Amino acid sequence: MKEYLPSEFSTRIPGQTQVTVFNGAKQDQFIDGLNKFVEEAQRLAKFNNMDGIVKIYDSFSDNNTAYITMEYLQGETLAQRLNHVGTIPPEEAIEMLLPVIQSLKVIHDQGIIHRDIAPDNIFLTKEGDVKLIDFGAARFATTSLTRSLTVIIKPGYSPEEQYRSRSDQGPHTDVYAIGATLYRMVTGTTLPEALERRAIFESRQKDILQPPSKFIKDIDKNHEAAILNALNVRIEDRTPNMAEFENELTTNEIVQHRHGRIKKIDILKWPLWTKIFASVASVAVVALGVWFISTPPLPPPPTSEGVRVPELVGKTLDAGRDSLNELSLSMLISGSAYDNEIGPDLITKQLTAPGTFINRGTYENPTFIEVFVSLGAERATIPTYEGEESDLVITALENQGLIIEIVYEEHFTVENCVITLKAGKGAKHMDGSDLAAGSILPAGLDLQKGSTVILVVSTGLGEIEKKLVVVPSLIGKTYEEAGAIAFEAGLHIKAGLKKYSEEKLDSVMGQSVEPDTEIMSGSTIVLDLSLGLIIVEKYVDLEESNAIKKLDDLVEHGLVPYEIRTSQHPEYKEGVVCAQYPPFSESNPSQNMVSPNTVFIITVSLGPPTVTETPMPSSPPSTSTVQQPVTPPSGNTSPNNQQSNTPPGNPPPSNSDPVYAPSDSVSTSTNQETSQPPPSVDLSPPPPTSPTPPPEDPPTPPMEPSPPPEESPTAPEKPTDIAE
Repeated sequence: MKEYLPSEFSTRIPGQTQVTVFNGAKQDQFIDGLNKFVEEAQRLAKFNNMDGIVKIYDSFSDNNTAYITMEYLQGETLAQRLNHVGTIPPEEAIEMLLPVIQSLKVIHDQGIIHRDIAPDNIFLTKEGDVKLIDFGAARFATTSLTRSLTVIIKPGYSPEEQYRSRSDQGPHTDVYAIGATLYRMVTGTTLPEALERRAIFESRQKDILQPPSKFIKDIDKNHEAAILNALNVRIEDRTPNMAEFENELTTNEIVQHRHGRIKKIDILKWPLWTKIFASVASVAVVALGVWFISTPPLPPPPTSEGVRVPELVGKTLDAGRDSLNELSLSMLISGSAYDNEIGPDLITKQLTAPGTFINRGTYENPTFIEVFVSLGAERATIPTYEGEESDLVITALENQGLIIEIVYEEHFTVENCVITLKAGKGAKHMDGSDLAAGSILPAGLDLQKGSTVILVVSTGLGEIEKKLVVVPSLIGKTYEEAGAIAFEAGLHIKAGLKKYSEEKLDSVMGQSVEPDTEIMSGSTIVLDLSLGLIIVEKYVDLEESNAIKKLDDLVEHGLVPYEIRTSQHPEYKEGVVCAQYPPFSESNPSQNMVSPNTVFIITVSLGPPTVTETPMPSSPPSTSTVQQPVTPPSGNTSPNNQQSNTPPGNPPPSNSDPVYAPSDSVSTSTNQETSQPPPSVDLSPPPPTSPTPPPEDPPTPPMEPSPPPEESPTAPEKPTDIAE
């Protein structure tokens, strides 16, 4: 379902369903756009028999706005598929897009153009169908009252006329976008922006677009010519409609490549009035030039070493790194963010737009492209709730965007404390599948925001005969087992302290009243419960403050003090976590369960190292890259005497170890003031080494910290001045 809610003209107050429309001219624009939104939906609903577009079932008005209902599709977008496979063979790619092209032929005949065609708007269903989606959202938001057509831009997929609101847009506009999509499918490369192509075309009489045969040697010449004809910059040179594009893609006759042309201007043939105007304009330009002499010069344009920044969003870090390294550019990971469209661990944002022309980097002066890593869709995580006060649980659930229904039941849990939490109608897993209504929701489960949950709250045991009873032993029992035993004795129970431990999840580790004590019936026993083993999360790519919040919460519930280390890293921005121990395993979740006695370590980047003009030694001796901790002999009473922090089986790197030598020493810290002081280090200068040319490959990234001994809460020792 799509809702008409253009942020230029309207908003919705939190907690309300009605849309609030801004006053004045914006109200007129909202209404005009609303009418177009509904009209286009009604026109598109007539094409439900077309295989290549999403089916639109209905449109209706409510909440002071309008909605479109469409068929529900399961599968993935073409953009997601390309992220996995890279490229698709030309014949297969054409076969995939033909249903879309054929559907667009019919739609164009009715005067509708899509204007937002790109891999992220083409959907591949589980049944193998290919459908064009997103027919009625952003482009209906602005209206004919202010401009003739909304400016909608997808760099690399939008033709030049789409960069202007009052321009000649039509079927040829969608032809360019489909051609650009096909080009991306078969070459694995996104086109340069249309305006950049136009500018270079006019100045150099040369198109910078590389033909597909540069990437695929055996591509059919007809297919290549058809794609290039669809991608001509000028409308006059481009394939005019989908019918002709389909014919060129499928015909057995020879398809001629129509090379684009930009006409040179012959000044001698200008009319007299234009020559006079040009003379006056020349004088004005001279005067303007005098003014510019007194102003600071503009930065120089990119040199011949310049390159265009590639599209990185949606790629894995490895794929993004490869794309940048091919252009002598470097990746800088600047943090992470939730993204409802892009999956976890993929690039969700790049700060330098694709197609931007910038200078190549060098070993001494790298050119960084900052990126952010996706955390996946924002989720609501079920907190621990059993035996907790209902007000606290309600607040925790509401803060995560869950809808709460409350049910009261008589129970051995003390009054106004939570008995259990169940899935409500329409509650969904993160993958979009429904939970069975009424099923118990365990703590730690992730749900989609907006899911409904049923909170079952205790009213207590009701009237209980007052008498002395003997407190039973509840240690080692689960909360439910302890409650049943307490109920037989006429007692209430309530959750108290909850800590991570090696005891079974939800088992009782302590009780507020000793066993065999006589107390009055109806009294409450407060139980300390085990949270079980700690489940390791991924801290790499988080900003330091966010990682510390998560670790502080673990310490509050029983984790031994953690350690923070710092190190320079060639790919991580300062303040971003670049390594962690214990490591996070996405493929084997069972490896993420660890004892609360495990010392967690996060390594925070100090940013890329500053490379001096002195070349880095190719095989540096250990004294030049590692400052060894001084380990006093047994019985030494020096204040620096402490256990070795070097994990067993992981000695400091030797001369031949592939380590990265940062410019600053690694600092360590823990979250408690009682932590041991850092070991003594040898600060004497390293012996001189013979300079060698810098390596062709980038320095080896820092390795993750080695595991400390689990039986001791003492933070592991580490060699300083190397990246972990």
